[in-house]
Amino acid sequence: MTVGETAHPSGLRRLSRPLLFILPLLAPLYGLGQRGLFESDEGRYAAVALAMLESGDQWIPRFDPDTPHLSKPPLLYWTIAASIAIFGKSEWTVRLPSVLGFWLGCLGVALAARALSIRPWAAVWIFASALLVAVAAEIVSTDMLLTGLLAAAVGSWLSSLVSPKPLLWRFLAGIAFGLAFLCKGPPALLPLIAMAAWRKREGLSVPLLGAIGWLAFAASALPWYLVVMMKIPDVGGYWLGYEFFARLLSAEHDRHARWYGFVEAYGGLLALGLLPWVWLLLPRRPRANGQEPPQARFLRWWFWLPLAIFCLSRSRLPLYVLPLFAPAALMLARRAEQRGSVSLAMALSILLFGAGAVLRDVIARWPTHRDARAEAASIAPWLSADTERIVFLGMPAHYGLRFYTGIPVVRAEGSDFLRFQGSNWMRESEVDPSRTLLVVGDNPQPEILAEAALRFRGAHWLGWERVRCEPKSLLCSEKSRFFSMPHERRRRAEDLP
Repeated sequence: MTVGETAHPSGLRRLSRPLLFILPLLAPLYGLGQRGLFESDEGRYAAVALAMLESGDQWIPRFDPDTPHLSKPPLLYWTIAASIAIFGKSEWTVRLPSVLGFWLGCLGVALAARALSIRPWAAVWIFASALLVAVAAEIVSTDMLLTGLLAAAVGSWLSSLVSPKPLLWRFLAGIAFGLAFLCKGPPALLPLIAMAAWRKREGLSVPLLGAIGWLAFAASALPWYLVVMMKIPDVGGYWLGYEFFARLLSAEHDRHARWYGFVEAYGGLLALGLLPWVWLLLPRRPRANGQEPPQARFLRWWFWLPLAIFCLSRSRLPLYVLPLFAPAALMLARRAEQRGSVSLAMALSILLFGAGAVLRDVIARWPTHRDARAEAASIAPWLSADTERIVFLGMPAHYGLRFYTGIPVVRAEGSDFLRFQGSNWMRESEVDPSRTLLVVGDNPQPEILAEAALRFRGAHWLGWERVRCEPKSLLCSEKSRFFSMPHERRRRAEDLP
């Protein structure tokens, strides 16, 4: 099929084009609940959503009644909780919000393509079949939902530039930007910065969002932040200091923070993530008139300016660049249209959908230490009907266990343990030690063991050890094994001063 065709399409082609939308839209639904929730992100998001449902408190995300979790705004937790409340508790319903983000991304790309005179079906196909987007659509994370909301926001804004009813599109853009801010905070503003920079560079007087758009943004984004700051007065300093400036300017979060960390996090990812469309990145002959419309230059601003900010930031994770795949898909669709054919890449992407289905089946059956469902089955013999708390000492908590066991999971590691001694779950009057399972890592701090031995006399102890295969065996999977804590080790912990 030729993208650049404008002649009257045959009946077969008219019937086939809806399939070009349907296939990528339905592809993420296959195998959505096959594998268990993976630690740590999927288990953590599911645990917070379940805590919301159980407590009825939709304002403060929590791991348990005494441990708020405010590193992320609540939109993803709300959507997961709503999905569980409507469809029941399963891995499928926990991952459904990521599919919703994927669908919003396809809608936003289609709106932007229509406003930029790019064939929408080609842009949506490229976006939906890009390798990284296809993988992220079945992972529980804020990044896929953020990607969809930002694509919908920018697509609505571009539609306002060409529509006879611009106020409606600005209103929709404001809501989408506000929800994106409610999903992940400041990263949602990066496309707005690109929009302002492009407008100034082109000398255009088009409004960003207009009064109605900014009001819609404020109404959808700000109420939660204001309520939480009234409930927890010092949270504003935490957000600005630890979650914003520390991520942007310091190595405190230790996420590829070295000066070349952007190469580690993003190097090659954009090219690999755009498979099977990488061939469109090859150099091409310049346009005959040598000119590009301003809208085409906007796509470069939308892509390169946020990427530069991501590279300059000291906190970098691969999925941070996922929102850039919307402008990348639009630029590649324009290139494909100019080249005249996408038949080869179309066939490759169909093969990719099939390979993705097979890969999901393999991943669902491949044992891994990150699978919370397998861990819950392994830990089940040490749980009883009256176990009311699982406390992890000296290691990161595996919050996905809450999803499968129904028992709250608490992390008590290092200074966090000592800092939260006074909270309710640490008070012997509130928590019966005999109903607590203490899971101890390989090398816990002695003072932590001593404090735990005093606070939880009579609790059930469980040591945790990960058994790794020999490196020479490439086909051997990484597994988890649980074992009872040796009595002599517990005795030494109790004897510590």
